[in-house]
Amino acid sequence: MYANASGKHGSAFLLTQDARLASQVNASLALLAQSFAVFSDELELLRSLRHSPCELLVFDATCVASDDSSLLAWQRCHSGHPTPLIVLGRFDCPNDILAWYRAGAHDVLALPFNPHELHVRAALAISPVAQACPETQQLSVGPYQLIRDENTVYLDGKPIVLTAREFSIAWLLFSSPGVCFRRCQLAKAVWGSHTAFTDRTMEQHIYKLRKKLQLCNHSGAVRIRTVYSHGYKLELALHDADAVTLSGLTPQNAASHAAAC
Repeated sequence: MYANASGKHGSAFLLTQDARLASQVNASLALLAQSFAVFSDELELLRSLRHSPCELLVFDATCVASDDSSLLAWQRCHSGHPTPLIVLGRFDCPNDILAWYRAGAHDVLALPFNPHELHVRAALAISPVAQACPETQQLSVGPYQLIRDENTVYLDGKPIVLTAREFSIAWLLFSSPGVCFRRCQLAKAVWGSHTAFTDRTMEQHIYKLRKKLQLCNHSGAVRIRTVYSHGYKLELALHDADAVTLSGLTPQNAASHAAAC
């Protein structure tokens, strides 16, 4: 990783192993970004982002797959206002581009890119973040209400305090009822990497979550179901199937939480 102080309005992180591309992106953003840092490894970038937030992320698509990004998985669960991401790459078909948008990218540009176009798109991506007013994101499912900035779940109005990891798992499951999440997907969302956990660790977190949220009753309106050899999903009784309300989240953002088995 290296950094270059150059300017005006914020900071940008670039993920690439291509020195020439890094130089081109730096030149394009020189009048926009106060500092510019380049990372060759996504987990290194994620560790830096946790301690030093930036205003813009730029990914070289050759460094990470759209469906296997630890950073995007982490942002979906830990950030009320995710850092905007612009992806640069050579794409074989429209579905490759669409996959990045569905994964959470703010914008996608084909290589070779026009430096003026990248500058303008980066400016448009950064501006809404700078002007955004913080909102408390809430999620209601049946008798449960999740409030993100409190790490708290309310059951019939009574607060249940969860650890940060427990709440991250709960938020992911409750945001997409009926969707099966693989253990590695849950691990990436919570730890930022699927290598830092074992199946037993995830089982323990799910067990504690079921117990705290009183989800052990299989006849209840809401329950966490173990899908054998796959992972876990939140199930609703038929009469509660439509009782899902997202506050501060758009349908597109809610869909980005989900990845089917």
